Amino acid sequence: MKQLLLTLILIVFIINLSYSKNKVYDLSLEIAKKNTIDEINEFSTNPFPNTNQESTESESISPIGIGVTLTTKIVDATAKFLVERTKEEFILTFFDKFRNQIKNKPILKAIFPNTALLVKSQNYFLVPSMGKTWIGAFKMDLQEIPENLEKHICGLTNYKYQDEFKAFSSAIKIFRMQEQGIHPATIIKYIASQYNDTKNNIFDFSINLINLFSSNLRDSDNSTWLSFDKLQKMSEKQKKAFIALIYRDGLSKQLFDSSQINKNNYSIHFTNILELLSILEHTEIIIKNLKKHNNISFLKNYNEYSRYLYKILDWGINYSILLKDDTDNIKKLNKISLLLDKTFRTINAFQTNKIGLGLLYGLQLTEALLDSTQLTDTSFKKIVYYGNFMVDIAAADSTTQIKDIINKYSMPVGSYQVKRKSSFSIDLNAYPGLYIGWEGNVNFEPKSLNMKSIVNGVTAPIGFSLSCGYTDNSFSLFLSIIDIGAPFSYRWGNNSTQGLPENIKWEQIFSPGVHFVWGIKDAPVSIMAGIQYTPLLRQIKTDKNILNEINTIRCGITFAVDIPIFGLLVDE
Repeated sequence: MKQLLLTLILIVFIINLSYSKNKVYDLSLEIAKKNTIDEINEFSTNPFPNTNQESTESESISPIGIGVTLTTKIVDATAKFLVERTKEEFILTFFDKFRNQIKNKPILKAIFPNTALLVKSQNYFLVPSMGKTWIGAFKMDLQEIPENLEKHICGLTNYKYQDEFKAFSSAIKIFRMQEQGIHPATIIKYIASQYNDTKNNIFDFSINLINLFSSNLRDSDNSTWLSFDKLQKMSEKQKKAFIALIYRDGLSKQLFDSSQINKNNYSIHFTNILELLSILEHTEIIIKNLKKHNNISFLKNYNEYSRYLYKILDWGINYSILLKDDTDNIKKLNKISLLLDKTFRTINAFQTNKIGLGLLYGLQLTEALLDSTQLTDTSFKKIVYYGNFMVDIAAADSTTQIKDIINKYSMPVGSYQVKRKSSFSIDLNAYPGLYIGWEGNVNFEPKSLNMKSIVNGVTAPIGFSLSCGYTDNSFSLFLSIIDIGAPFSYRWGNNSTQGLPENIKWEQIFSPGVHFVWGIKDAPVSIMAGIQYTPLLRQIKTDKNILNEINTIRCGITFAVDIPIFGLLVDE
């Protein structure tokens, strides 16, 4: 409807210019300016007033819009339309590029699967609503970055058997199993049963080592671990006997060899056992607190619980370094420790609704797990870019904030593509953008044009474009009729303001011109070169309109957004 209205406006405008000297036509315009039925009736009793009488109609606009001319309303509405349409073109392009990135970079689809599904199913020519479905998809994908990354790596044969991936996957299992209320001792036992190649894989060795001590440190009823004080108060003879029992169990499971523990170094190993027991005892206390938590204390206890679960695994890594004292194993174990730390931090951040921090840790985790063959610099930058966009949307408090965020991330799709892909088309078109060129005064006398002034600014010409598409580019001849650059510029920064400060006349925006236009591939951006009869209306301030005393001729280049308003002819 808006598009058809704008077409009719231009036709009316042309008729207006053609018959501006006709008295009957001028009289009909006078009648159209009247604001009430009574005024029109009163006017009709004297249909031929003194046309030389000075008009008393104010050109200013009151706050409630009394005295606003039809021309001003049309120009203002058109400027608002172009502002919104320009922003929508940018937004559509942003989501179109997002769709292409997901298609061309499988890692993006793997890490953000729910978002990828929505982007893929989004109607190509509609701006996404960013409602609850979109925000829900963003939050779910962000919170499940570790799991989504795990699924992706499982499909990569060279990665899923590596110690680093096993540690990462185990950390996720520990988190999810403890959410179900499963005791850490049971979780450790389960994970150890999954990774039992202790001779060839250092993580298998480490997790089974933790399970060995966890099992032997259980209390007599097997419901909790031994108390730290109870073990510390053992006599030297009891300590040696306790170490010997664990050592024998470890030998049967091929975790120790005959030379690793003896009567001369048993105290070192006992000290390590006490350190583990201290961690386990604190973990038991936190579990009890979580069972009786209230909303205020939950986050504090949950953060602490996550930290101690990591400490249990980290103890196993450090103890493995003590037993496997060689450079290669130490290097790998240190890398595993770092991965576990990032995994726990990532999951914990999302669990406590710190989604920005969770994304940061998740990005570090992704970079640590995948090498350059699976994660190129370009792919990683795209994950960072779109991940940050999703975080900002998920954290927004209002629809206004969401709209501002989308505008911030949008880059220069829509109906402009019809031009690019058609052999020939004719459109009612607008090209809002920025120009630079030369201007000179003209009074239509020989040698009167003097192009001396270099100028730049905002322009928004509206007219007819005749276009040919070639290899997804377009080449057009654009015939401008009016230019509403000043209202467009004003509305870009004041789109919510009611009305314009002063009325606008058609002759103030009359701006015929001829331009050659290159429509750039895969973007609504065009580069124009041409000559134009500039409008008198140059700028709108908050209190008045700024006019030139005379029209000028401008030659120059314009960088514009291609906005077809109404398609008149398309030959595909």
